[in-house]
Amino acid sequence: MAALDSMSLDFIRQTARKLGIGRRLQRLRTYFAVSPLLRLQIMLAQRRYLGAVFEMPAIPCGEGPLEVHMLLHSRRFREGAWACYSLLRHTGPGTRLVIHDDGSLQPWQLGRLRSLFPGFVHISRERADREVGQALEERGLVKCASLRRGLVFALKLFDAVFYAKNERIIIMDSDVLFFTRPEALLRGGCCYSPDNNDQCYCLSTAKMRALLGMEPVYRFNPGVFAVSPGKIDWQQHEAWLGEEGFGVVKGRPSYFAELTLWAMEVSLQGGVPLTPGYEICAPDPSQPGVVFGHYCGGGYWASRLYTHAIPWVYQVLTHSAERVSPHGVFPRAESQPPAA
Repeated sequence: MAALDSMSLDFIRQTARKLGIGRRLQRLRTYFAVSPLLRLQIMLAQRRYLGAVFEMPAIPCGEGPLEVHMLLHSRRFREGAWACYSLLRHTGPGTRLVIHDDGSLQPWQLGRLRSLFPGFVHISRERADREVGQALEERGLVKCASLRRGLVFALKLFDAVFYAKNERIIIMDSDVLFFTRPEALLRGGCCYSPDNNDQCYCLSTAKMRALLGMEPVYRFNPGVFAVSPGKIDWQQHEAWLGEEGFGVVKGRPSYFAELTLWAMEVSLQGGVPLTPGYEICAPDPSQPGVVFGHYCGGGYWASRLYTHAIPWVYQVLTHSAERVSPHGVFPRAESQPPAA
């Protein structure tokens, strides 16, 4: 009976994943977490500011010692452009910017990105599937290849390492924004932005400690981090992926598999959390010491990317007389955040 129950539960889970029930429920949760007035505020802010990044002076890219990688989806190409611009404006021309296409970017979107970042490297999904997929298969890394096929976030892991040219690379998401020069990030060494949630690893701390032979980093977040790609051993990842918690053995990779692998890798490289100022759910960008914001998770705090963060950077870049208040660009329409 217990085996039957387990089989029935697995069947239900597989069916739910195929139907996308989890994703739809998450979208509903995010939708209802935002009030109608805040949705209006987001829409107006997006209309006013999102496309404005392509009106900014171009930042030429190149083959310099600073290397930045981003996995990008077509629906977030403008947010991704803002994220890259907010960093590259502090690093100057010559940064090697590598954008990994998840397979959805359209030619006109790539054209806009090339006009803003001339010389950036575009890695198409077709090219990456062929080259990275072949490299994994030739090395007999069956579980690594399975993870890459089954979890789009795994492209951040395998593809960024495969196409890296420098000894140190920065990897960042499209929902981040830099407000001042990120000295701690640019200084060197392995570092990461800490999360505000300690439930994001797909393995227990005890299991990670046993596999690593050391204490894993605490609350790793993949919004922005820096690693040495030459130190990464895919054979070791292949062995780790044999753990049931990753879900690869059963053909159902955990949503947090890539994040957990990065946390383990950052641990081995002696990664340190970035200094205060690199925030999940960042406060008002104008406050002293606020360097960076990661606007993830949906709901009120994610909406601040559009209502606070991008308008603030736009104002700085254009020396606009328009004032972005701590309550956003449309303060009358804003909902209050949920109580802590």
